[in-house]
Amino acid sequence: MLPGNSDSDVVTLSGFNNSDLVASDDNVVLSKSKDAQVVLSLAWKNCVLSLNNDKMSTSSSQLTTTLQVSASSDFATYKETSETNNSQAYMGADLNSIAKDLGLKAEASAPLYFRVKASIGSNIDAKYSETATVNVTPYEIKMNTLQVLDSKKADTLAVSFFTNYEWRIFGIHECDGHGRIVYFQENNGTTWGNYGTDGYAFYLSKESTMWNCWFPGNSGCYYVTMNTSTKLWDCSVLEVTEY
Repeated sequence: MLPGNSDSDVVTLSGFNNSDLVASDDNVVLSKSKDAQVVLSLAWKNCVLSLNNDKMSTSSSQLTTTLQVSASSDFATYKETSETNNSQAYMGADLNSIAKDLGLKAEASAPLYFRVKASIGSNIDAKYSETATVNVTPYEIKMNTLQVLDSKKADTLAVSFFTNYEWRIFGIHECDGHGRIVYFQENNGTTWGNYGTDGYAFYLSKESTMWNCWFPGNSGCYYVTMNTSTKLWDCSVLEVTEY
């Protein structure tokens, strides 16, 4: 209910009912081979807003819709994404990452709970859809290698190994003399680039504002270190001695 200047100006908000939520499957078994496949789709009906006062208007742009997923039916903790459409499709890698972040164990089936939250303003209680329950079996992500991706994040140029103890990655990568633009990607899908601000060369970032990591134009092989703990990376040309 939206307050006006008097009782006759009181405006009520109707049509703000719980939205339907439908899942494409109720049991999903994940594997590395399904990372790039759509493994689960959710669809729902948006709330419809209307006012009982002809002198005022409202639109769907005032409605905020989010999709919540939790490992507990009471949604004590959850992950949430803003939604502009009436559906969401999860790729295998994304759903696996969500399952692991919410505490599901690898190779064991456990339920994930999904619901849609609809809200408009801070003075009206949010509405929630019915909960959709999907049993998900995540797979183990082995964090023992790192992929070096090209400038389009499409092709893998090299694979580097690292020691878990130092959370440090070492590698040797060739450069053709024109410089090389790369990104680093962990096996859980986290992509790292250079911090996206001038003056921060060799600082790492995983934010959407990151820049690429650029190797100088010297031809030859580079020794590369990359540390996600200190958020620093470095590269230096290897001197090759001929005998």
